Amino acid sequence: MPGTKLMRDRTLLTAVTAALLSLTAAPAQAQSPDSGSATAPGADAFDIRYFVTDGEGNRVRQMTKNDMQYFVNQARCECGQKIDTQVRLLNTGTMYSQILIDGYVGTQCATAETSFNPQFKRCSKFTSAQTNNYITGQGIAFSPIWLVSGIVEAGGGTNDELRHPDVATPASTCSGPTGEGGIWLCGQSDSVAGCQAEEFFIQGGTNKNFPEGETSKGITADFQPPQALPEADSLRTSVGDSAVVVSWTLPFGGTDAYGFRVLCEESDTGNPAVEGVASDPGIAANTYGTIYYTKENLCPDGAFWEPPNSSDDTTTGGDTTTTGGDTTTDGTTTDGTTTDGTTTDGTTTDGTTTDGTTDTDGTTDTDGTTTGGTQTSTVCPEDRPATGVCSLKWEYICSEHLAKNTNSTRIKGLENGKKYNFLLVAYDQSGNPISVGKIDDIEPVQTNDLWEQCEADGDVCGRAGFCDVDPERSFGGGLALLAGIALLAAAGRRIRKTA
Repeated sequence: MPGTKLMRDRTLLTAVTAALLSLTAAPAQAQSPDSGSATAPGADAFDIRYFVTDGEGNRVRQMTKNDMQYFVNQARCECGQKIDTQVRLLNTGTMYSQILIDGYVGTQCATAETSFNPQFKRCSKFTSAQTNNYITGQGIAFSPIWLVSGIVEAGGGTNDELRHPDVATPASTCSGPTGEGGIWLCGQSDSVAGCQAEEFFIQGGTNKNFPEGETSKGITADFQPPQALPEADSLRTSVGDSAVVVSWTLPFGGTDAYGFRVLCEESDTGNPAVEGVASDPGIAANTYGTIYYTKENLCPDGAFWEPPNSSDDTTTGGDTTTTGGDTTTDGTTTDGTTTDGTTTDGTTTDGTTTDGTTDTDGTTDTDGTTTGGTQTSTVCPEDRPATGVCSLKWEYICSEHLAKNTNSTRIKGLENGKKYNFLLVAYDQSGNPISVGKIDDIEPVQTNDLWEQCEADGDVCGRAGFCDVDPERSFGGGLALLAGIALLAAAGRRIRKTA
């Protein structure tokens, strides 16, 4: 019947149309992360590693767990010593959806990317590529500043080229407390353009630098020196023969310093007093908290990388400053004292002299050093000078690494009759230093033994020392000595018989 034939034709047309539509839609479904044959890659699909670089940005070695926690300090940030990365999609045979994956470096990138809160600055962005492009690897060598800082928006924030770590302007500086950051990856898996907070499947802490079986973390960036320090006026010295003992009082409750070093210089010349105690460990070395770093030590010829629009006008000394009255333009305070704690007439405010030497009533300790009376302690200027102990340059170091519970050290190899200045420096495990206190014009002196001192004082001990026999009393003295030995021997025999 005609009606039946028409119905069959319509049914056939519907089936053909549906088949054509399914064929057309098939490629789109293959691209979807929800497809049964392809999945969106997750954090476990990526191999992320960090590497220490030299001044040219070339890889030197893979960062260790210790590097991840303590390598990045203020000096490495100021020098722009870059951290290299490798971000690679593992080829495990799994079919992954071909989605756009964006790579960022920073902290709190998921929040910053979509937040309207101006407190959160968007992270630096180093790549945007389809899934398969990560099989050959993506990465960037970036300055440590990006571990703690977002970017200053440029071009309305829409140009990704202006967000690249090499050209973006950081919103923060290489100062402040500890932070943690790393690589962030976002997979744009929905119809909304750009990365949404929930699309960040790697959030700064995923890497292969931590040992297998341990939870990985991001790279710690510590830009702040210790805060709980010995008081500057607790610094004391005891002089001896070609040596000086420098001591200090640890703060109540302990210090957050990881260690100390003493620096010394010749007072008259400002030259290093002891050579060869510390040397340059190399830019890629992790010294495990046994030495401190400054920009002047790490990159003395200038920073390896500096952010755009940066200025050299800012200072990063970090040393302690003096307190008291307001400072006038001639360097004196309104209370009549200079900023180094001395008055304009050359005496200190506590009545002691400004040369920092011991008082004349010093006594001799058992180690051959002489402990003096009140000493004058000063502090370094806020801006580090180019030379001298306050520059904190390594050539002035005259002590080994001293553990945090140490409160004294003996400096040897000095010259009697020459004056020296001593500076105590504290630092944390990342190597951020701060000067504690300074004592100037300390002079080692020849130290006599008991009989030499007796002779120098007019033979007050008599003329019968162990190595000095008085000819007028040699006979009597010798008999007395022999008699004393005989009595001691007899007493010993009586004791043994009694026992």
